[in-house]
Amino acid sequence: MEGYHKKERFIVNVIFYCIIVGLLFVVSKYLLPVLMPFLVALVVTLILNPLIRFVGRHEPRLRKPFAIALCAIFYIVCAYLLVNFGWTLTQKIGDLISRVPALFEMQIAPALWMVYDQIQEMAHSIDPSLSQEINAIFNDGMQNMRVYITEYSMKTVGLLTGTITALPAIFIGVLITVISTFFMIADFDFLVQQGFKLVPTSRRGAVQTTVVYAKHILVKYIKSYSLIFSITFIELAVGFTLLGVPNSILIGMLVAVFDILPILGTGGILIPWAIIAAILGKGGFAFGIFALYVFIVVVRNIIEPRIVGKQIGLHPLVTLVGMFIGLKLFGVIGLFGIPIALSILVNLDRNDVIHLFPRDDGKSTDQVPIL
Repeated sequence: MEGYHKKERFIVNVIFYCIIVGLLFVVSKYLLPVLMPFLVALVVTLILNPLIRFVGRHEPRLRKPFAIALCAIFYIVCAYLLVNFGWTLTQKIGDLISRVPALFEMQIAPALWMVYDQIQEMAHSIDPSLSQEINAIFNDGMQNMRVYITEYSMKTVGLLTGTITALPAIFIGVLITVISTFFMIADFDFLVQQGFKLVPTSRRGAVQTTVVYAKHILVKYIKSYSLIFSITFIELAVGFTLLGVPNSILIGMLVAVFDILPILGTGGILIPWAIIAAILGKGGFAFGIFALYVFIVVVRNIIEPRIVGKQIGLHPLVTLVGMFIGLKLFGVIGLFGIPIALSILVNLDRNDVIHLFPRDDGKSTDQVPIL
């Protein structure tokens, strides 16, 4: 009978958390984009708040002015980096990619036709019918290659152009984020207290435990990706230096920023770079750039689950599965959010705030062999 109740409780838990996942999917798809400026403001506030509290403990009167000044400096630095580096890099990438179809027709296609002529001579001397088959295959291949290169260039340039045309909406979102951050950072403790008053008294302990642990995990998450960013930057700087790229350290830092973005990644820069170098006849350099990209991807996929999992208290395999499922279900937000949510749930389970899995009586929660 006891075993039946445990199975029943387990099934109820599974159904409950499936419903939670479904609600999260709906929220992430429809509500999250609307709330994104406020969530970004909250993250920035949590990052800057420890320094503000430190100043507030020593000079209470300076707490609010210091918070506002620190927030202003943070966004000014971000704006400076975005305008000076991001805009210039976007223009150069768009210009290079738009030239790819013309470079293909002027340099790659003639070289391929020369190879084709040699193959045709050999094939004709062996069997005339074989020559016709090679001709059909080659023409189809050249046509498909032209279509792919043109479509890739148009999509990439269209993406960059779309980003530029969306600047007014982006500006409004950024403005709301900045203003929200100022309000949050100036009265953060007061807002937290008011938020806790909305929670039923019986649940305040659990909510407080969750919030404290979530802040702890968020800080560790930022540390883990800062470490990953640093490793990628070192790989890029060393690789670019060995390949003789001018300003290798600066360019390595800029490309490393793209590595943080799951959809674009370093491939969004290095692969077009390698293709363009190959088109321009720089075969060795193109191979070096492509090899550097492969090396970075392999290292990233090995170290990311380990570093992130170690920081947030999950097994690397669980972290990898959570990141993959999160990316597929919720996009970029899920990639980062699902491992954090799993870590919070596991911590709450181990501290008996919630019960994810049925346990035998008398066993410590530390003995549960999960995650």
